[in-house]
Amino acid sequence: MKQLDKNIKRKYTISDYNPEWIHQFEVIKEKLQKIFGDKAVQIEHIGSTSITGMKAKPTIDVLLVVEKIQDLEKEKEEMVRSGYDWGENYIAPNTLIFFLVGPDGEKLENIHVCEIGAPRIKQFLVKRDFFKTFPNKAKEYSDLKEKNFKLYPDDYPAYREAKAPFLEKIEQEAYVWGESGRNAPKEILEKVFQEYEKTLVIPIDKPLPQWILMPVGLMSSGKTTTVTLLADHFKLIRISTDEVRKRLKERGYSYEGCREIVYDMGQKYLKLGYSIAIDANTGSEEGVKYAQKTKEIFPSIPQIFIHVNPPVEFIVEKLQNYKTWLFKSKEHAIERFYFHKNNLKLPDVPFVYTFDPSKGNFQEQIEEGIAAIENALRTK
Repeated sequence: MKQLDKNIKRKYTISDYNPEWIHQFEVIKEKLQKIFGDKAVQIEHIGSTSITGMKAKPTIDVLLVVEKIQDLEKEKEEMVRSGYDWGENYIAPNTLIFFLVGPDGEKLENIHVCEIGAPRIKQFLVKRDFFKTFPNKAKEYSDLKEKNFKLYPDDYPAYREAKAPFLEKIEQEAYVWGESGRNAPKEILEKVFQEYEKTLVIPIDKPLPQWILMPVGLMSSGKTTTVTLLADHFKLIRISTDEVRKRLKERGYSYEGCREIVYDMGQKYLKLGYSIAIDANTGSEEGVKYAQKTKEIFPSIPQIFIHVNPPVEFIVEKLQNYKTWLFKSKEHAIERFYFHKNNLKLPDVPFVYTFDPSKGNFQEQIEEGIAAIENALRTK
């Protein structure tokens, strides 16, 4: 491990944009995939060399997202054997950096390692995507780099400090823009699909008849608790929109594409003959569309609807003590609850059972619900 000092006065180079930087990143990505394997949750080209047309130091910056940095001892050794040095907490606490230095002493590569959910991930990606989306801002930054390089050709810390006010302003603009929703590209959606699929509990036996559990209920009503118990009893594959959303959020993306992942995964396992439980509000507008599409593709597979409907006071009290990645604060959670409540229109379907998780006899309700579902399946 090397002790790193950002403030050492040193020479550096600023180059015109080079399309070869994209190819260099792909080579690095392939190398990291071989070394880190499944521990590499996400690998992204970041920094100025990732932005078409921008002047930059000819150093390829890469973001590598992992689950736990403390689990990388073997990978650190392999990176050192591959010619990299490394340091800790260079960009932020609980981060690593691997760097490759050329014969002239200039860095060729920086591999920034962050754990899933680290704030730096969003900072890297939002700023990159903002510059890609707004070429005029990218040109402004590129011109500023050239200007500061002429002023401080032998003093990199001074060059970096001179551009800091501009970058702080850009970062604020980028975050505001990013809050409006950054949709995950296709390759990320595919990665999330594969990742989440590995967490599914696949039963040994396929229940007969084949069917789909479709819960209807507002956020924090107790749907997941109810669905999990029923899925365990009936040997259903439980597929959760919230668990997919969490994976998208950890990567700094919006929830766009979440429903499609759940829909595609449900289709896949229905085609394989399994029964599934959708852990989501299938009474929402999107949920109703999902039910209709599924019915068109699998007309012979019954959809069994349940209603999870505790009192509003129970949900609000629950949200007041909520600590979750889904919302910015308890106030935000409560605001979103009332928004969904006021916009919920119950679907025109028969509910085989209505659950109220606020009551003390919830286990009894589960047993009654199981009996009601079994009866409904016999009549299908």
